[in-house]
Amino acid sequence: MTCIKNRVSKLAHAIETGNLVALLGLLGQGCDINASMERDGWPPICCAVASRHPEIVAALLARGADPNHAVERGMAQGMVALDFCQDVRTGRMLLDAGARTELSDRHGRSPLDWAYTMARQEMIALLTE
Repeated sequence: MTCIKNRVSKLAHAIETGNLVALLGLLGQGCDINASMERDGWPPICCAVASRHPEIVAALLARGADPNHAVERGMAQGMVALDFCQDVRTGRMLLDAGARTELSDRHGRSPLDWAYTMARQEMIALLTE
C-alpha cells in the first residue's frame, strides 16, 4: 500500500511542477491516470488544469485521462477539469477530448458558470461557441 501511496504523491508532485518526464515515468509504472489523488480527491486531469500545465494536460488526455472525472471531496467536490480551466488552448484540448460543458458541481454550477464568475472572457467565448 505504501508503494502505491508514494507513487500517487509523486504523481501529484510531477503534475503540479509540470515535470513531464516524471509524469510519464510514473504512468509507465502503473499509476492510474484517473485515480483520485489523496489531497481532496482530485483526479490528475483537474490538478494539471488547475496547475496551468498544458503539456501535462495534453499528455494525460493522450493517455486516456477522463476530462469529466470529478473531484470527489473537499471544497471543489463535483468540479471537473473545465471548471478550473483558465486558457483557451487547454479548454479546447479538454473539449476535443470529450469534456462535457453541461456538467455541474455539487452547487449546480457548470464550467460556463465558473467562467462567468471568474470573468474569464476567452473561456466564456469558447464555451458558448
